[in-house]
Amino acid sequence: MRGKLTIVTLTVTALVLLTNVANALVVTGKVGVLAAPGQNAVPLILSIVNNGESALFNVTIKPIFTFPFGPYDHFNSSYKVTIPVLPPGSSINVTELININPNASNSIYELKVNVTYIKLTEEVVMNRSIVVPRSASSTFSITIPLLGYVKFNPGLPTWGSISNPIEATPGIGVLPLVIPILNTGNVMASNASATIILGNGLVPVINRSYIGYVPPGTPVYAVFLVNVTNNAPVGVINGKVILRYFSNATQVITVSIPIISEPRLAAEGAGWGSPSNPIAVGPGYGVVPLFVTIVNSGTANAVNIDATISLPSGFTPLVNSTTIGGAPVGVPVYAMFVVNVSNVSPGTYYANLTLTYNNGLK
Repeated sequence: MRGKLTIVTLTVTALVLLTNVANALVVTGKVGVLAAPGQNAVPLILSIVNNGESALFNVTIKPIFTFPFGPYDHFNSSYKVTIPVLPPGSSINVTELININPNASNSIYELKVNVTYIKLTEEVVMNRSIVVPRSASSTFSITIPLLGYVKFNPGLPTWGSISNPIEATPGIGVLPLVIPILNTGNVMASNASATIILGNGLVPVINRSYIGYVPPGTPVYAVFLVNVTNNAPVGVINGKVILRYFSNATQVITVSIPIISEPRLAAEGAGWGSPSNPIAVGPGYGVVPLFVTIVNSGTANAVNIDATISLPSGFTPLVNSTTIGGAPVGVPVYAMFVVNVSNVSPGTYYANLTLTYNNGLK
C-alpha cells in the first residue's frame, strides 16, 4: 500500500506542474496592418510569454489555418517556428505572413495557434530526485479584425493621353484609351492589373494594363490601345474593366467611353499657285501647282486625310493625290496637286475631289 500511495502522489504532483505550465504560457497576437479581404502577405505578430517559474524548451508555434486565413506560399512553408529556450518571465515576438481569403467580409475572425513545448519537471523516484522532460501542447485563439477594404471606381476615360486628349470619332483608327482608377477604400491595393472588355465597334488591340499599387484617394491610370472602327456609334459606349489585385481578388467596374460625331469635309474653292501667292493661268500655261481649299464644318477634328483629284480633259495631273494630315474644325487646310494645263479654252472647269479621313471614312 505504501508503494501505491507513493506512485499516486508522484502522478498528482506531475499533473499539477504541467497544469501550472499551461496556465503560465500566454500567446497573444495581432495583425501588423489594417487587413482587408483578399490581402496577401499580411504580417501576423504573435507574442509568446512564459509567466512560469521554469524555462520551456523547444517551444514550437504553428497557426491552424481555417477560413478566411491561409498560408503565404512564399514564406516558411511549414509555418512552424521553434524557440530553443524560453526562460521564465521572458517573452518573444514571432511574425508570420498570412493570406486572407477574398470571400471574407469585414468582420472579426479567430485564428487558432498551437504551441508545443517541453518542460523539465523534478520527480522523486526511489527516494531520489530526478529531472524528467515532459511534452505539452496548448491551443490559443487569436482575435483578428478585418476592417479594411478596397473599392474601385472609374474616372472619365480619355482618348490619347491626359495631357494631350484626342477626340475619338467613328473610324479614326487605333488610339490610346486612358481610364483613371480611383480606390475609395481604406487599404492600398497591390499587384493590380486591368483588363478591358469592349464591343460596339471598339476593338481592343492591347486589352491588359498593369497598374501595380492603387493607394486610397489617389487616381492611377490604366492605358489600353483600342481600334475605333467605322462601326462605332456616336455617343457613349459602355465597357467593362476587370481589376485583379492582391493575389486573387477581383472587382468589375463599368466605364462610359465617349465617341463624338464625325467631321464634315467640303471643298470651298480652288486656285493656281499657292494659297499665299495665287496666280492667273491661261490656255497652254504648262505645268503649274493647283491648290484646293478644304474646310471641316463638322464638330470633330479629322485626321489622316488623303485627297485624290480627277480632272477634265485638257488638264493632265502630274501629281493627283496628296496627304493633308489633319483638319481642325473651322480651320481651312489645302490639298496641293501639280497639273499640266494644255491649250484649253478659257472658262470654268469642274474636277472631282475624293477625300478619305480617319483611316477610311469618305
